[in-house]
Amino acid sequence: LAALALWSWPDPWSVAVLAAGASRDGAVRGTRAAVLSGFGGRLEAFQTALAPRLAAVAPAVAAALQEEVGRLVGAGASAEAAAEFLRAALAAPAEAGWRVPAILGLAEGRRTRPELKGRPAAEALAALAGPAGGSALETVFSRAAALALDPAAEPAQRSRAVALLALTDFPAGLGRAAALLDAR
Repeated sequence: LAALALWSWPDPWSVAVLAAGASRDGAVRGTRAAVLSGFGGRLEAFQTALAPRLAAVAPAVAAALQEEVGRLVGAGASAEAAAEFLRAALAAPAEAGWRVPAILGLAEGRRTRPELKGRPAAEALAALAGPAGGSALETVFSRAAALALDPAAEPAQRSRAVALLALTDFPAGLGRAAALLDAR
């Protein structure tokens, strides 16, 4: 309830307070929902306030937050804002555990847009990445395949990786993780 009240305040510091709260309590789905449900037109300000905090929070929290933020950006932000979000995710260090979830959320959000209904999510991502981001996007898909196949990875990471791979065509996506389909 406090998060919803803070969003009603036009002061810029309220966005910083909400980003700090999301960073601290983002593992709780209800907290994420409260923080992310009332931003109105201040999603970009929230992203700006959240970005420097991502390295300091638990990887599972950063992943959950970025997946949700990506979904919101994909569904509601302009193509330019979505492309900027994707560029930031692609530019993040390879070991940043939130990259795959952020791109998954973005792709899932873009799929809900009326003008993109019926188009493959990977096609929408490639359009956002542009020619310069194509190889970086390919690297993320490769990383997702490696995560999906890694039995030592956290189940949530593996699940998100499989979900991202499922959003593209079989050879480029789940085909890379075909060993998961092996009947044992």
